[in-house]
Amino acid sequence: MPLFELTPSSIAPVAKTTFQQEQIKEREHLQTLLRERIEVVVPDVLVVAEEFGEFEDANRRIDLLGLDRSGRLVVIELKRTEDGGHMELQALRYAAMVRTMTLGRLYDVYDRHLELHPDGRDADARERILEWLEDADEVALATDVKIVLVSADFGREITGTVLWLNEYGLDIRCVRMVPYRLDDRLLLDVQQVIPLPESTDYQVQIRQKQALTKASSGTTNHDYTKFIVTDANGQEWGPLAKRQAIIRMAHAVTGAGVSAASVCGVLKPSKVRRLGGAVPVDEVEGHLLTADEDIDLGRWFTAEPLVDSDATFVISKMWGLDTPTWLAKMAALAPGSAVSFAAHEGS
Repeated sequence: MPLFELTPSSIAPVAKTTFQQEQIKEREHLQTLLRERIEVVVPDVLVVAEEFGEFEDANRRIDLLGLDRSGRLVVIELKRTEDGGHMELQALRYAAMVRTMTLGRLYDVYDRHLELHPDGRDADARERILEWLEDADEVALATDVKIVLVSADFGREITGTVLWLNEYGLDIRCVRMVPYRLDDRLLLDVQQVIPLPESTDYQVQIRQKQALTKASSGTTNHDYTKFIVTDANGQEWGPLAKRQAIIRMAHAVTGAGVSAASVCGVLKPSKVRRLGGAVPVDEVEGHLLTADEDIDLGRWFTAEPLVDSDATFVISKMWGLDTPTWLAKMAALAPGSAVSFAAHEGS
């Protein structure tokens, strides 16, 4: 699909170019730029290694290795050509090689990656990874690996192979990145072509169903325990995932007359953000960003703050295996054991 420039008097095509013509190299330019802005081609991925080649008896390197929030490794392969070469075969080999990586080894891999970049030398690799994951109680990486192929275009051999493999439950995405020249500016048209964006949600639902099936059959190390929270009025909430159980318990206890400060005072300090004064819900995110412009708002219950007359508290969504401990600490604050919780028998 061509790119056009829209002006008040015309719709003019923008000249398509190539990475070769623009002297844009794969490793030196594309890989380096995408390492810092990986969300351009794939959302919610943390880059944990570049030019990863720690394979036994194999002289191969993954362009970028990432981790998504569900604990899946992500193999990202880049080509500046317009046919993609044989990148899908390379990526499959890499995925097979890294699928047995342990979480402990990943900490070491990410630590070495951070050491190569000035802004990461003082960071704790383990802490960053656990904060990144949706559930901080991950005890193992998922064994299924996501693959992202990025190229100026893809030949039919690649697209046909990827479509076929995805039918068998693999998660392979093809992202087309086409350069355009507009005067002295170089523009990029970035589009996911496989799977089509409108079908992505459906495929995610299928994979989630498969994950739940694995959990019920005992073939996964993830903790899927859910909880029932009972408030002071006797109303039961649930079954709730860990993060939802935490926020529901917090509101149940404050609803029983306990101050927000007291509730948040028994939680980990790193799991609570305090804002001065009674902040309206629609202003919470703005206040958080003012205090910390790098905060990931998606990891906090910004729409469900706890409010006292002199302070507002926002609770994290990141809770792990010790969730029952924090639920119990909050429940104990409610007068007369008015608030309680229990693990859901079906989880």
